[in-house]
Amino acid sequence: MLGNVSKNVYIDKEMEEHRWSVPGLVLILIVMFVLLGVSHFWRGGLRVSELPVEGNRILSQQEILKLAAIPDRIGMFTLDLKVVQKRIEKHSFVKEVIVSRELPSSIRIRVRERHPVAMLAGPEPLLIDDELEVLPNIRSNEIFDLPVITGWRDEILSGTDVKSEGSPLYAAAGPIHRSLWRAVHVIETAKQVDENLYHLISEVRLLSGGDIVLYSSEFGIPILLGRGDEVRKLVHLHEFWSQVVSREGAATLQSVDLRFEDQIVARWNEQVEKRNEPKPPAI
Repeated sequence: MLGNVSKNVYIDKEMEEHRWSVPGLVLILIVMFVLLGVSHFWRGGLRVSELPVEGNRILSQQEILKLAAIPDRIGMFTLDLKVVQKRIEKHSFVKEVIVSRELPSSIRIRVRERHPVAMLAGPEPLLIDDELEVLPNIRSNEIFDLPVITGWRDEILSGTDVKSEGSPLYAAAGPIHRSLWRAVHVIETAKQVDENLYHLISEVRLLSGGDIVLYSSEFGIPILLGRGDEVRKLVHLHEFWSQVVSREGAATLQSVDLRFEDQIVARWNEQVEKRNEPKPPAI
């Protein structure tokens, strides 16, 4: 008899707990719905009021915001960031862009620009970057003091259009592709060797046989680079210019020939003079 009473008491407690669990679950659901409603209302009330732009040097903030075309006071979560990103990426000088939300009211735009490394001489001068992407000439606070690449038109392939923005010069096969890559490589290597050496080069002349001739920004002195082993030759040129030309004066120098191993041949006032340079350290 006592066993039956104990069993009934246990069952009553289980039923009582079950009865209390249903209202508790309902209450939790109600609270969740209320919070979701408040969150939705709060999110809907957030408006874009700040548009910070980062990473731009060539394009102005106004130009980037014009490309972004973000309506005034648009909802923070109404704005499609992917659409804004694609609008900005259409500009030839934009290599990459990241658009992000920063609550409560900012849309931050981080831009990575394409930077010209040289100018292609021609009826209409063209800018190219280190990927041989053709860039439009634009007005910018960033002044371009760039070397000019000449001689490249002598090997233009028929049907290759290099006048349009973003024209893929890298897609052009044969001599154009190889010569331009070498010219850009020489310019970038000179910049890595020394900034003064980079500014010394005003022109990179591509010859039909594959050789390269540089011209100095001082007095336009021809520097025969030839082909191959550009790093060693440019290191030699930097040492020669800083140690010899700076002492003798560039005005008396007629030409420099770097095509010989560990030797620079310089012509001074119609006299050929060989200057044996010490072998530079390995790079």
